[in-house]
Amino acid sequence: MKKRIPFIFIVFCIGLISCDYYYKYEYIVENKSDTKITVELYTKNKPAVDTLYSIPSGQSLQIYETLHGNEGARGPFFADVKNDLTGITIKKNDSLISKRNYRKNENWEFLKGTYSTTVTNSEFD
Repeated sequence: MKKRIPFIFIVFCIGLISCDYYYKYEYIVENKSDTKITVELYTKNKPAVDTLYSIPSGQSLQIYETLHGNEGARGPFFADVKNDLTGITIKKNDSLISKRNYRKNENWEFLKGTYSTTVTNSEFD
C-alpha cells in the first residue's frame, strides 16, 4: 500500500521555498542640540518636499520608512542612503543650516533595518 503525502504538507513546502523577504527600513533623527530642529525631507517617492518635521531638544523621531524590495532571508541589508533620500536639510532656530551632509552614509548608523543619526550643536557652528 502506497502512502500519500498530505496536500497541506505539499502546500507548506512550496510556501517555504518561495517566501518573499521584505524588510521595513526606517530613518530616525535624534536631536541632542540645545533647541528644536526642523528636518526638511525629500525622498525618491515624491518630487516635492515630503514633510517638514520639528524635533524638540532631547527627543528622537522617525522621519521616513520604506522597503528596499524583495531581499533574501539574511536581511535586512544596508543600502546607500542616497537610494532613499533625495534631499534632507536640518535647521536650528529656523535659520541655521547643518553643515553635515545627511545624504552621505558615514552620517548614519545602520542596525537591523534602522538608519539613525544624532544632531548636535557643533554642526551649526
